[in-house]
Amino acid sequence: MTGDLDSPGKPRGTIGNWHIIALRDRVVDRVTLHVLGQFQNARAWMTSDIVVMASNGSSVRTRNSIYVLGQPAAGEPDVLLLLHVAFTLRTGDSTASTTWASRMSSIELGLARGSPGAGGLAY
Repeated sequence: MTGDLDSPGKPRGTIGNWHIIALRDRVVDRVTLHVLGQFQNARAWMTSDIVVMASNGSSVRTRNSIYVLGQPAAGEPDVLLLLHVAFTLRTGDSTASTTWASRMSSIELGLARGSPGAGGLAY
């Protein structure tokens, strides 16, 4: 998962107070990792699937974009970020796969191991 972001590209922006979250779809037995945090220090943001994260944790390439990572968050995501995840999955927002929206009952959310504040979060 970590490595070099091999192809150059302009970052879409900075995500601060971030968490790495794991979404598991039990129907297709697939787990994807996403960055959840504050985009440009203002609005809640959830990325598309992570493709690679820089070894030093400074940036991430997702299926759709490159992001600079600011300061990681401490602890578990707050309720507003969790509501944003629910909204994103429910509406099939452009930053997440639209297939999630049709299978909400089969989705489990958790903090990825090694993520700041990783714990026993599961919904």
